[in-house]
Amino acid sequence: MLTRGVACLFIAILPLISHGQKSGKFILPSGLATADYAKGTVWVKLKKTHKSIFENQAGRIAPAVNVREIHPLVNRQSDNSARVAPRKQRIDISLYYRLTFDESKDVEQVINELYNTGYFESIEPVYTATPLLEPNDPMLGQQYALDLIKARQAWDLVEVDEDIVIGVVDAGGDLDHPDLQANIYIDPSEPLDGIDNNHDGYIDNNRGWDFSGSSLALIGTPGYIGDNDPSVNQGGLFSHGTMVAGCESA
Repeated sequence: MLTRGVACLFIAILPLISHGQKSGKFILPSGLATADYAKGTVWVKLKKTHKSIFENQAGRIAPAVNVREIHPLVNRQSDNSARVAPRKQRIDISLYYRLTFDESKDVEQVINELYNTGYFESIEPVYTATPLLEPNDPMLGQQYALDLIKARQAWDLVEVDEDIVIGVVDAGGDLDHPDLQANIYIDPSEPLDGIDNNHDGYIDNNRGWDFSGSSLALIGTPGYIGDNDPSVNQGGLFSHGTMVAGCESA
């Protein structure tokens, strides 16, 4: 059972490389140990005016700086056979590369040498990813979806915080599931007394609301609003809502 108190998971797509220095000397963050970043490699972002510096006319990577290897973040060759609607990219990821060099060289010195070429908008070390917080769920290894949504990385950012409440809009859930039972939020402003105490238009919805109600046939009937039981029907199949709530409550 998940007994960790992590109550929320925020997912966002972030730029892989933050905007680095524009001028002056690059200095590694204070307190950073050599084990905190990889030797012999850095991430770079080319300036748009030098977008083609790593390419020759044959489309191959060409050595424009004193490094061993130049690896694009993405393969710039695309499959033109697919029908894709025109779209405007906010971030040109073709500007991002990973460069490798002699591991005996000082990373900070190499970064400054690369900045001095004038080709790069941003350069930073390849920081070492270190797992920190882990749940005590004995079945963690069987939950492949947690790695897909990068839950482990989020756990290192958001620790125990029972003040975070997540609203799940999905199919009904198994509210008695061992991974959910202790994590279901009970609205203290809405006791089960047949009265809409919090004045939100729904009576006794202290654990949520089932807009389909006990009978799907009633959906669309004038005046029908469902009921206050968001759980799956007794004897029903394992629901998608249970799986989604399980990932979020993890």
